[in-house]
Amino acid sequence: MKQITQESQNDNHLNRRENCIMIKELSILKMMVLFPLSRKREQKIIPLKT
Repeated sequence: MKQITQESQNDNHLNRRENCIMIKELSILKMMVLFPLSRKREQKIIPLKT
């Protein structure tokens, strides 16, 4: 029983690390997608202002 719980704890730790990496990758992807979008918006807004 002890061995099983130890293994599951290790699995949980690994999963947490993987989740952290996934979240970081997702946030980087979001930045890559959102930045160009916001730039396009700014370019659209600028002609409206002038």
